[in-house]
This record gives sequence, structure tokens and C-alpha cells, in this order.
Amino acid sequence: MSEFLVTGATGAQGGAVARLLLARGHRIRALTRNAESPAAAALREAGATIVAGDFDDAAVLRTAMEGADGVFAMGTAFSGAGAEGEVRQGKALIDAARAVGIGHFLYSSSAGTQTLTGVPHTESKREVEDYLAASGLDSTVIGPHAFLDSWVTDQLASGQLMHLAAPEVPIAWIAVDDIAAFAAYVLENRAEFVGKSVDIASFTASAQEIAAEVGGVTYAQYPLGDDANADMRAMLDLFGKGGVPADVPALHAAYPDVPWHSLSSWVEEKIRPQRG
Repeated sequence: MSEFLVTGATGAQGGAVARLLLARGHRIRALTRNAESPAAAALREAGATIVAGDFDDAAVLRTAMEGADGVFAMGTAFSGAGAEGEVRQGKALIDAARAVGIGHFLYSSSAGTQTLTGVPHTESKREVEDYLAASGLDSTVIGPHAFLDSWVTDQLASGQLMHLAAPEVPIAWIAVDDIAAFAAYVLENRAEFVGKSVDIASFTASAQEIAAEVGGVTYAQYPLGDDANADMRAMLDLFGKGGVPADVPALHAAYPDVPWHSLSSWVEEKIRPQRG
């Protein structure tokens, strides 16, 4: 088995990746800013090595990567760093990987980065992708479509689901467990994916269809106030037009070994247990 560094390991996406890789028998180094958080404690209990550090600390990044077989890296403009911080931190991770000679760098970006413009958090990810492509590292980029989990599960108790998606417009969605499953597949099949960029989605559905499948909730499009930032306004426009186009059947046919969720199977696994 291999040893991987997972960044964002105490968050939803990185945490799902770390847990799955551990379950598959790999050794995991989990990079987190807070090594004493409950999420970090749970990963430690599961067998991960917790590495406390910040993306802006080059020495910590190099130490965290030294001797690892690969890296799962992700960035976000919504952690307080903003789009500029996401670019800076993404480049720092890539520089550290080059410095220690990492064999494979997997970057989780966002769907449509090479074609979309005007969405700040998409453009920042594209800049990191371009830097990675020029780095000389053996690398792969995955582009998750619209995230499904948190906006549904966090709002269940209220009975009112809200999102930027227009109610009746089909959108390509990705379950966080499917990001983890595809990331694990890529890391375990490195030779097949070096130099590739793959946008990933679980299924296509409108927000109203999701609410109907969940049951016991209604859906309303999130209203933006006058103080909404440029990113939110750009995303509202994008989701109103159906988001980033996706050929989900072709994707799933190309990677049949990945256990993709349908809307109904996701609801059965994630919503039914939460309701008891």
C-alpha cells in the first residue's frame, strides 16, 4: 500500500478522501491547521498521522510531503484566504511537491475551470491548474461539479432547502463520497491519469427534484442582497443557466469501477439515517 498526504483533511472533501484511503489500507498524513480538533482526533483514531501546519509555511509543507507517494491537494477561496490566498497556497503546495520530488500530485479543482470566466473562485483554481501543468510534476486534476451534501444536510431541520440554483433547472451535482471514491481511484491508478483533467459528477437533477426526493422539505432559490459579492452574483448567474455542462452517463461509462451515487441512493444513505 501507498502513503499519501491529504490536505484539507478535517474538512468535508479532504476528510472523505482521507477516511476512504485509510479504509483501503493506505497510510495517510492529514494536514490540518488544528491538530486538536474533533475531526483531527477522529482521523488520528482511524490511523492517520496528523500534521499540524499552514499552507503558507513552506518548511512544514516540505516536511509533510517528504517520502510520500502522492498528494491529494485542494484549495478553497472560502476559508478566509480569498481567491488570491487560494492561488498563493496552491502554488506553495506545488512548489513543496517539486522540492521533495513527489511522484504524483492530485489537485481537486472545480468543473469548467478552463472555459468559465467571471467567477473569481473558478479563475483562481484555473491559475493553480496552469501553474501545476507548468511545474513538471506528474499530476492529475479533478473538477467536481456542484457540491451536493452540505447545503441539503445542513438545512434539513428547517424544512426549507435553499441554494443559488434555479428551482427547475437541471444541474450536475457531486456527492462528497463520490469525490473521495474517484480521487482514490486516481491515486491507485496513477499511470492512467497522469496529465489528465477530469470533471466529475454523480447525477443531474433540479433543486426541486432533490427536495422532492428528500421529502418533507420545500425549495427556494437563495435571494442575494445588495451586499452580495461578485463571486456569489456570478454563481447565481451560472446556476440559473444550468451550471457547467456535464455528460454524466459518458463519465460513468468511462469509469464503471467508481461507485457513483444516484440521487435516490444518496438520499437513502445520507438523509434516511440522519432522520432516524
